[in-house]
Amino acid sequence: MNIQAIKSITRAVSLLAVAFILSVVVFAQSNTGSITGVVTDPAGAVVPNATVAVTNQGTNDKRTVQADGEGRYEVLALPTGDYTIEASSTGFQATSLKDLRLAVGEKARADVALSAAGVSAVVEVIDQTRTDTETATIGDTVDQPRVTDNPVNGRDFTLLLATVPGSVQTTNQFQTSINGIPSTFGGTSVLVDGIDAGRVDLNGTSNVLGRVESRVNRVSMDSVQEVQVLESNYSAQYGQAIGAIINPITKSGGNDFHGSVFEFFRNEALDSEDYFAGKQKFRLNQFGGNFSGRMIRDKLFFFTNYEGVRQTRGIAFNSLVPTAAFRATFNANIAPAYANMPLPNTVETDTSITNPDGTGIAEIGRYIANRDGELREDTGSIKIDWIHTDRSQFSFRYNINDSTTTVPYGVATDQIAPADLRVQLFKASHTYSFSGNSVNEFAFGVNHNFTNVGAGPSTLPRFDLGFVNPFYSTPGPAQFEQIRTGKVYHFLDTFSFVRGNHSMKAGFEMRMNRREAESITQETLTFFGLNDLANNSPFVISRQGHPQLEYMNENYSFFFQDDWKAHPRLSLNLGLRYDVSTVTREKEDRLNNFDLNTLSFIPAGDNLHDIDTNNFGPRLGFAFDVFGTQKTVLRGGYGIFYNRELPGSYGSPQANTYPSQSVDLFQWFFGVIFGTCNGGSTFEYPINPLIYNCGVPAAYHIEKDIQTAMAQQWSLNVQQDIGIGTLQVGYVGNLVTHILTDGVVSPRNINRRDPVDGATRPLSANYGDIFVVGGYPSSNYHSMQVNFRRNLSQGLRFNANYTWSHAIDNVAGFFKDYQDNNNIDNDRASSDSDVRHNFTMDAGYELRFREWFGDGPRWLIDGWNVNSIIQIRSGLPVNPVRQGGIFGGFTFRPNLVAGVDTRCTNYSVPDCQFNAAAFNDPGPGVFGNAGRNILRGPGFGQVDLSFGKNTRITENTSLQLRMEIFNVFNRKNFADPSGGLTCSGAVGVCASFGESFATVGNQLGGLLGFGGPRQIQLSARFNF
Repeated sequence: MNIQAIKSITRAVSLLAVAFILSVVVFAQSNTGSITGVVTDPAGAVVPNATVAVTNQGTNDKRTVQADGEGRYEVLALPTGDYTIEASSTGFQATSLKDLRLAVGEKARADVALSAAGVSAVVEVIDQTRTDTETATIGDTVDQPRVTDNPVNGRDFTLLLATVPGSVQTTNQFQTSINGIPSTFGGTSVLVDGIDAGRVDLNGTSNVLGRVESRVNRVSMDSVQEVQVLESNYSAQYGQAIGAIINPITKSGGNDFHGSVFEFFRNEALDSEDYFAGKQKFRLNQFGGNFSGRMIRDKLFFFTNYEGVRQTRGIAFNSLVPTAAFRATFNANIAPAYANMPLPNTVETDTSITNPDGTGIAEIGRYIANRDGELREDTGSIKIDWIHTDRSQFSFRYNINDSTTTVPYGVATDQIAPADLRVQLFKASHTYSFSGNSVNEFAFGVNHNFTNVGAGPSTLPRFDLGFVNPFYSTPGPAQFEQIRTGKVYHFLDTFSFVRGNHSMKAGFEMRMNRREAESITQETLTFFGLNDLANNSPFVISRQGHPQLEYMNENYSFFFQDDWKAHPRLSLNLGLRYDVSTVTREKEDRLNNFDLNTLSFIPAGDNLHDIDTNNFGPRLGFAFDVFGTQKTVLRGGYGIFYNRELPGSYGSPQANTYPSQSVDLFQWFFGVIFGTCNGGSTFEYPINPLIYNCGVPAAYHIEKDIQTAMAQQWSLNVQQDIGIGTLQVGYVGNLVTHILTDGVVSPRNINRRDPVDGATRPLSANYGDIFVVGGYPSSNYHSMQVNFRRNLSQGLRFNANYTWSHAIDNVAGFFKDYQDNNNIDNDRASSDSDVRHNFTMDAGYELRFREWFGDGPRWLIDGWNVNSIIQIRSGLPVNPVRQGGIFGGFTFRPNLVAGVDTRCTNYSVPDCQFNAAAFNDPGPGVFGNAGRNILRGPGFGQVDLSFGKNTRITENTSLQLRMEIFNVFNRKNFADPSGGLTCSGAVGVCASFGESFATVGNQLGGLLGFGGPRQIQLSARFNF
């Protein structure tokens, strides 16, 4: 099928979808829950046909339904909030239950026992820590107290994922996971109020682009009501992800006016030193406020929010630069390039550094300086809710985040790069109740983000001495200058109805994905020696970049879900979802594939691969109330879930049309000598563009029958209400197949340069590396998960999770390669994100000093609270390879020496964790017998704590003062040690084998998030 036919089909399906959506008379909000239960008499017998009214306590919106002949009722499509449930029937006194907190996606159980006529109605307060008797869903809802009170370093809602079951977030961005499935890249869907809010180019929580320090899915924590996390076995209503769905729900206004203004303050004077980086300058002010209320009582409500960020981050440079004497010897063309580079400013006594070639002339000196990076960020939102009639409700929300990041990336005076980001999120929704038992929900949203990541003002090419010494500073621009725009137009429609003991939903979802990307052309000269630099003799000259390309594709989904109350104690969740994505295309047909049979590029414009149309995902689940008391529930389920294809999901779709060009000195020299290419007369700076005629391109073959990544998920658990909270113990597992090899999962290289002679390629010398992009990797995950939870009640809340798990895959991760590209199962082992033991806990307690110590002034005694997040995990895998540094993952593994322990005999962290004597080199080109990821890095442990004081000033105003301490005990959380046995030819820090040279905080930016030194934040908030 050619690409024109695909376009015609896409347009037809899109028009039909829009027509279907617009033909629906009424539309509804997509972020809702439902309340269900049974109405009984004083003796416990069911009361048929009772009238049940459910009222939102914030807006007075009331929905009324009639229970069936067995006393069952269900109220569909309710916005999140606090509710009162009132049941009435002839011959009985009406009875109310109040303060039921309904979370998004929840089916809350609320049984009502009517009182005898003439007896005063009993008003009960609903217990907020409930077992789930209605669904098999594995997940979590991070409710308002956890959002508001947990100490979160950076005030980013994605950091709250650390507190959900099965989640590991205390590591670098390529190893984070939820239930063994990558969460930063690859398998997680990020929404806001149910509408797409991710980066557009990937499924995951990764929320930064290049040097941008603001976040793509930025939503102020002050505007978040709760965060819905669906991990496994969720309803067919949700999809387009093989792993978790992260869905923060924003706040709405009510009849009462509320507001606050706040300031969060950070200064490095309050912080401890990082083990490696020392004390880094860090000034942070996060300030803003929110205001909500009514415009028309019981009809029209608003919520608005603003948050500003002003951040200064000190960046320490400890670099090696050429001395004045050495620069005097530079080639006349090279010397001007170093005009903006500083001279050494620190005495260096190590002659191996100052005089690496042993000539007796000090060529290199040390330069130490601190530069400031700046971030200005402004975030705002407004939400309008309109109760049009008792059957019709509208909601509108708009978010904007605008920021500029200025980052010094080198020591030259012109090595400062700007980065701009603007994110806009819009959602409109409409809910219509045809009757008490049938509701339609429609929503439309736009996710629009723009980034302009600059490379700085330098007009030079990039100079690279990383293969000589990674600490050598060189002139030139920052790597990568990109301008990118991502857009998703998201349509949702769901019709819900109740028929007898069946609660059903049917719906449709469409996402129209658009992405524009331009990479400004950059050239790089790579030198293999200092004298080569001085003599203007680079070994490799390369060029990369492409014009603005406009990628696009669509995702379509259809689903049906039946939640069947098969027995008063048994609920069955039966669903089917169908997902299909169209193939990535480019507006002007500037994408093409590579044919392995002819070893040639297929003409641009042909379809890159076939559409995978077989994505049917059944969902089966059950919840059994074992004793009929709603105290002990057995739950389990199985489901199939599919990822969605995004525009250019497979890494760099333009790589065949606009390949990176790289030419080494030998290719150019022999090409010119033998007349096989017109390479010009010089191979030096300034660069003669004719040299690229002597290079050979890399190629990417995208498998024609590529299949959508698919996860089979299953679980079985028991929930027990033990009075002070609910305890859940269970098994969670999954099998993921057809994992797409993209920019994060490395594809097989089937034309890899021979490791012995360094020149021969197995398929063709006319091409460089030839990569096979496909869905051949797979993974599986098995875990025992224990959760003990108490929602806030009587001043106490806690949420504790322990997970024992094992994740296995044959994935070659970022900057890694398969040892044997013809046998990828030789690399099947514990996955990069495998963590065997993981414990997290978040908790809060309102200190009751008045009860403990008696009377005292209100401003001193009342309102104290303490909150904490605790994270403890075992170590992550480390892969032993024969070379250190960034490119070490592209080398073979060593052999194991029999009988020698791989752990250092004098084990110490961070200095000696692995024993080099346990390995040897089997020789060039020989595969080592050491397994992938057989080593383990150090564990992680961190306690974050906050102390707060809420002081009531008047009936409606209060002042909150708070101190947050991150990493209270200042534990040194070291990152994984090097698995490279040597550092020959490495780019990056040339770490010793088994030695850690960074903390987890260094990897994550050091100053926000997890794994840094002890840090203190102060805040003040005025509520009115």
